[in-house]
Amino acid sequence: MPSAKCTTTHRHTRRPGAFTLLELLVVIAIMTLLLSLLLPALSRLRAGAKAVKCMANLRVVAFDFQLFANESFDEDRGDSNDLPHGVFNFLDFAEREYRLDEFWVGEASGPQTLDGATDHMLCPSVPGALERTPRQPCGRRGIGPRDNVGYSFNARLYQRTLYLNGRPIVDRKTRVRSDVLRRLNVPVAFDVDGAAADLEETDPYFTAPALAGVYDVYSDARAWFPGYRHAGKMNVVFVGGYVRSTASATHEPGWDWKYQPE
Repeated sequence: MPSAKCTTTHRHTRRPGAFTLLELLVVIAIMTLLLSLLLPALSRLRAGAKAVKCMANLRVVAFDFQLFANESFDEDRGDSNDLPHGVFNFLDFAEREYRLDEFWVGEASGPQTLDGATDHMLCPSVPGALERTPRQPCGRRGIGPRDNVGYSFNARLYQRTLYLNGRPIVDRKTRVRSDVLRRLNVPVAFDVDGAAADLEETDPYFTAPALAGVYDVYSDARAWFPGYRHAGKMNVVFVGGYVRSTASATHEPGWDWKYQPE
């Protein structure tokens, strides 16, 4: 008799929950598509959050300016302590904001790196660190590097224009008076492109735009480096304490860039 053979049939079964290669590729493709859609949205969200933080920083500057310019301000005013109340050097205000020179906080043994969590003079959209140096004024020796500077102060508040034989010259003894607080639409500080200023070998700490119909020391536009880094816009804070974003800072109606102390 022919011997009986036991024939075993092997059947390949897929374990529950297992993926085929094709299914894995489909899942990967879907995830890639979702990420490509989500990443730009997340990037815009982060940029928007930075712009909001920037505006909050500038509001602090305006609040401090309103205090500093007030006749009843009785805290340290730096060199302006020698001036009557309600009269001050704009440089002293800038140094107070950066905690420079007479406004230094802590040990003055060496440079300090500004902390983004506590220093409102750091724009969150500007990469790189800033350092302040003790016993130095607000300038390249006091705060830097220049290409990491994110905010500029209104140069027309710092140094007004005088005229000598019809030629504009800088008044290095400019004094600001408390009546500036009535000029609500005068810009105090704003986003600046420190890197662009550094390329031109120019300081970004005090800048101002050239203005149509105005012939002054800023008419050559060599001291104007607007920082349009928030979705193509820059933030500007005014004496009145409000912040506005703009893609064209010199063409906004009502903005009083022309003002200078009398």
